[in-house]
Amino acid sequence: GWEANGSAILMDGGDYGPKLENLCITQNYDNAITSFGSTFSLKNSRIINNYSRALSIQQTQLSTIDNVIISGNANGINVITASPTFTNCVISNNTATESGGGIYSENSSLIIENSYINNNTSGHHGGGVYIQDGGDSRIINSYIENNTCPGYGGGLTFYRGNLELIGTVVSNNESTNDYGGGIYVDGGHVEIIESTLQSNTANGQGGGMFFNGSGYISRSRIVNNVASGSGGGLVFCCGAETEIYNTTIAENSAGNDEGNGIYSQCNAGVEIKNSIL
Repeated sequence: GWEANGSAILMDGGDYGPKLENLCITQNYDNAITSFGSTFSLKNSRIINNYSRALSIQQTQLSTIDNVIISGNANGINVITASPTFTNCVISNNTATESGGGIYSENSSLIIENSYINNNTSGHHGGGVYIQDGGDSRIINSYIENNTCPGYGGGLTFYRGNLELIGTVVSNNESTNDYGGGIYVDGGHVEIIESTLQSNTANGQGGGMFFNGSGYISRSRIVNNVASGSGGGLVFCCGAETEIYNTTIAENSAGNDEGNGIYSQCNAGVEIKNSIL
């Protein structure tokens, strides 16, 4: 069902919503902004220290959020069946009791560009970002750093769909009790290009990334990640099919010494060429 109505701004239906600029939205007790199917723009603003969700974007829309700080809220951003674009944003210090400390996305296509997603916490999966049935999502020239969760994917959890990670740094994230310190992937197709997975920690398998899907990794760095179990850098599982080219996988550590760099299990297919390990 729909999330609760916005207590500061509520947009309900219609093709186009308002143009919002130079706003400070703070200390609301319900969703600070909610849009049901209205394409709106939000620029040069702050959504800070609200007692519930900062931003809820629901139903078909192409809303744009540019140069906005979303910080210190009880729950960050919720995207359901929508296609928003976030550019030049800071999404930080938000806390979710469920999945997706910074962003929770379901049945949606996200574009995140030139943005920082850092110091968020979730109570389940995806400390920074949680994407389920992701459509065609892209994270470009961004930073996903210092996020935590007890479940899968300290930085990013991705279930099904298509995801491109381009020119992006995923670092210092932690899954405190599960797999995928930096990234956890289960299903779909993921491409990681000219990106860095560095200094992430999993209290389980896959310090840098736990991967079960089809993938392509090129011109990237997977370094200094730590897992308490197998696969300090990368874990490929359960029939995953992945190609790795021109990539450095170095100085990662597995607590049980099963694949400090890469651990492949359960008939995963991995092809590695022109890389440093």
